[in-house]
This record gives sequence, structure tokens and C-alpha cells, in this order.
Amino acid sequence: MRHSLVVLLVAVLLLTFAAAASAQTEAEKLREQVKQLQQTLQDVCSRLQKLEAAEATPAVVAAPSTPEAPKWYDKVRVGGYLQGRFEDRRQMLSSFPPGSLPLTSTEGTDEFLIRRMYLGFVFTPNDRTTAALTLRHLSFASGVDIEAAYVNYKLAKQWEVEFGRVYNRFGWDAWESSSKRLPLERFAGVEGYRAAGIRGLEFQGPTDHGVYVTHNPAAPCDGWEPAVHVGLINGNFLNAENNNNKAYEVDLRWARPFGQFGISWVDGKYTEGVGTPAVLTTTDREMLDLWLHTDPKPWGFQTELVDGKLFGYDVRGGYGQIARLVGDGTAYLRYETFDPTRGLDGDSLRAWKLGYAYQLDSRNELTLEFMDGDRAGHEVGEIGFQWQTGY
Repeated sequence: MRHSLVVLLVAVLLLTFAAAASAQTEAEKLREQVKQLQQTLQDVCSRLQKLEAAEATPAVVAAPSTPEAPKWYDKVRVGGYLQGRFEDRRQMLSSFPPGSLPLTSTEGTDEFLIRRMYLGFVFTPNDRTTAALTLRHLSFASGVDIEAAYVNYKLAKQWEVEFGRVYNRFGWDAWESSSKRLPLERFAGVEGYRAAGIRGLEFQGPTDHGVYVTHNPAAPCDGWEPAVHVGLINGNFLNAENNNNKAYEVDLRWARPFGQFGISWVDGKYTEGVGTPAVLTTTDREMLDLWLHTDPKPWGFQTELVDGKLFGYDVRGGYGQIARLVGDGTAYLRYETFDPTRGLDGDSLRAWKLGYAYQLDSRNELTLEFMDGDRAGHEVGEIGFQWQTGY
């Protein structure tokens, strides 16, 4: 009995010690939680004091910084393009002026060449003034020359004047860039076809010395008001003036949602040295042009008709072109005809052009074209491959 009481007493003591130890552990946990809560409260109070102090302090407004004055090179833009080309031609050459028959037949030539290279600089000294300078190299000319150098000034919202060595506004093919018109060469009626001995109405290029006044429509592409260009030029292209003759030009250009169309008229003289020794000879240079263009979406159409007088001959011609977006490029088919000497039998040019312009990227375009034609009963043709890079 005595032993049982001892065991019972020991058990009670152990339970008492265990309960005391458990109570002590729980108390330590509570004290630790109180410490953490006190620290959190101190942190919140500290942040609150800082926010209240910031609100009580007046905000300091930073003085506006003075914008940096633009440098001279910020007002200059540089651009242009280069056309590297391979051509395999069958050609029939004649002497100038047109109409000197018979033509001399050759087997043709094939060559690599830089067909065109342009480098343009555009200066904008203020929001009304633009000055432009364009340097060029052409495959059939030596060296580099100045194609255009002019100043454009905005007289008012819709009025501007351009003076210097200026680009004409005649027609479509003579006005637009290579990428826009698609074929490797412009319409023979304006640019001519050198391999077949033809000079078109704009055979020395799209620039002349003179002045243009332009009235732009109030709402482009919305309404039927055209852009109107009126020009007074020497009429001698890039050559120096050698007489008092002047040429007059009027161009009306409409832009509508479906496309663009227009009419151009030029009346003037052209003077050049003829014969040996050269004798200055002046002939009429009259031009009338009707044109229509729609961008391929995915189909596009373009046509142009010209009629006029050059080198004492009546001239007439035209072309029709269809284009279609195919993959990353544009396929096109053009038929053109041009008679540089109406009244002389068998002296006209007729040609088909089939090609594909592939857009390699935003700066590079590859064009493959097949041309087959007839010049005064003789076959002319060309296979051309061109890589054009814009910069």
C-alpha cells in the first residue's frame, strides 16, 4: 500500500511539472508575438510620420528645362537610290534626229551597269522653306551631274512657289519614281528608247530651269478639286539658255480614293546644234498628256496617252499596263506604242513588257523583265535584271 502511494505522488509531481513547462512555452510564444506586433506598429507609425511631414512641406516645382537648340544637321535629310543592272539587248540603232532610215541592225549587247544613281539632299531652314539638291549618275553619261537644285516656298496654306532647276509635272511616267511605275524604263513617248534610236518628248530628263506656282486642294483625296501646277521654263532641259524662247506648262492632278488621274499641257521651243559645224536650230516642242493610275489592291491599272510635236514631226503614242500583287512583289504587263515621226511609214515602236518586281525588304527591290518589240519592222528586245537599293 505504501509503495502505491509513492508511485501516485511521483506521477502527480510529474504532471504538475509538465503543465508548468507547457504554460511557460505558451507564454514565450505570446511574448514573441507581442514583440513582432510592436515592431510592425513602430514601422507603420514611422511611415505615417514621414507621409504627414511630406504633405506639410510645400512641393518644390522643378524649373522647366530649356530645350536644346536644333543643330544644323537636324534640318537636313539625305536619301536616294542606286540601280545595279544586267541587260541583254537586241537593238537597232539609227542616227539622230529620228526618222533617219534605214536603221542599222546589230547583234545586240549584254552588260552589267549602274543604270541610275541618285543622291538627294533636302534642307528645311524653317517651316515654309525647302531647298533641294539632287545629284545623279546615268549609265549613258560620264561622271555625276546636278539633276535638280531648287527652293520651294509656301506662300500660304494652299499656295507654294518653286524656283531653280526644277522637276516638271508632265504626265505620270516622267514624274514618278522607278518603284512606283514598275517597268525598268519609262514610256518611250516621254523618255525615248535609246537602243532603238528614239527620243521622246522628255528625252533629256524630267528637269528644266524655271519657276512653278502650285495651288494644292484644300482636302486631298476628298472632293474633286485638283492640284494645279503652272510653270514657266526655258524648255532646254539642263542646257544653258541660248535664246529668248520660253515654254509654258499647265498640269492638273486629281487624287481620289480609287486612284489618280490628270492632264498636262506644254507649249514651247527646243534649240540644239544640228550638223557639222553645229548650227543652232529651234523646233516646236508641244506636248499633251492624259493619264490614269490605280495602285494594285491587288489589281492595278495604268494608262497614258501623249500627242505633240518635236523636231518638226507630229508625235503620238500611249500605253496600257496592268499589275497584280503576287506574294511579296508585283507582277506587271505593259503594251506601248509610240510614233516619233508621224507621216513617215514604218518608223514606230511597239513593245510588250512583262516583269515581276520583288520587294526583298523595305529598302531593296529585285526586278526581272522581258521586253519584246518592233521598231520600223526590225526586232528589238531586252532581258533585264535589276537590283534597286534605297537609302
